[in-house]
Amino acid sequence: MGDIEIQGTVADGFETVRDEFAAAAEASAGVQLAVRVRGRLVVDLWAGDVTGETLTGVYSSTKGATTLVVALLVQDGVLDLDEPVARHWPEFAGAGKGGITVRDVLSHRSGVIGVDGGFSAEDLADDQVIARRLAGQRPFWRPGSAYGYSGFAGFSIVAEVVRRVTGQSVQEHFAERVREPYGLDLYLGLPEREEHRYREVLAGEASAEELAAFQAYVPGPHSLGGIGYGLDSTPPLDQVAFVNARRVRALGQVSAGGVGSARAGRVVRGCRVRFGRTAAAARTRHARRVRHAPFDRPRPGDRRRGPVRARVSGEGAAVPVPQRECVRAQRIRRFRVLRGPAQRHRFRVHAAAVLRDLVLSGTRPAGRGGPHGGQPVKAG
Repeated sequence: MGDIEIQGTVADGFETVRDEFAAAAEASAGVQLAVRVRGRLVVDLWAGDVTGETLTGVYSSTKGATTLVVALLVQDGVLDLDEPVARHWPEFAGAGKGGITVRDVLSHRSGVIGVDGGFSAEDLADDQVIARRLAGQRPFWRPGSAYGYSGFAGFSIVAEVVRRVTGQSVQEHFAERVREPYGLDLYLGLPEREEHRYREVLAGEASAEELAAFQAYVPGPHSLGGIGYGLDSTPPLDQVAFVNARRVRALGQVSAGGVGSARAGRVVRGCRVRFGRTAAAARTRHARRVRHAPFDRPRPGDRRRGPVRARVSGEGAAVPVPQRECVRAQRIRRFRVLRGPAQRHRFRVHAAAVLRDLVLSGTRPAGRGGPHGGQPVKAG
């Protein structure tokens, strides 16, 4: 397995994970892996030019933290997922966006995934700048009719709603209600005093054949995928340089500006969430068959049409994940239909990875539907 030194611990019965980790770490500048089972840390490993305390950019895992804040505000009765965004932000109603709800944004069905001409990297660092430009943008498809992912801009709509409703930013809510109380090693806005812990994301190494195969799946700059990942700007967004920019991690923009370690998901991993409404997805027995995520709008035949009420148990505050990639990755493991006294369907989802395992290196192509879009990345 070479001379690379593997550090950290594994629990009894997980020794083979260390062996597999060592094999993967051979090609990495630096790598971390943290795994929890029912709230217990069973794997905590690192190798290369990192430690267990190293932080790096986590891209779209940031959206999980943003969603956490939204669900807490829904639980408090401050937000209603089915209210139009324009109720709190009138300027957003222009260009046919008056009916778009917070739920539409969280479930990637708003159609507002970018702006004509694209965003500059400077614009994308700041949620309020993004929000001002999105306010006048027409949707790229009829809102609510289809899914389309926005890697770097879409959740700034949610951030603007939270700011207008509460007078505080998502970043402030996350720090006060999640990160600080639970000791979560994930930052939406990395303080200068923690800057020494940051390791840059590195462009992945690949052979000519591997690179050609990867490039074959990169979306065109003016396709919906290209718009969602910032490839339509001039020049196209350099997604590695973007996440490594000090301004991006200092502001902690809510779509992709978070910074964390592999241990960052420890508070929410293993928690349970019960929702007070059904969805057609709840009738399936396995996440592989789920067609839409828990924050999706109720479909015909649903018994209850109201805001989500999240009741949380476990280590800390956990919420449903709106991103479909989490369903595809089978992080949301199982749905179960329950019947209450009023014959309303209820379902429970094991949200074992509201924030995905954050492996801080290893060359991994993002692929057509990956979280980073334009090129493979690794961290070190």
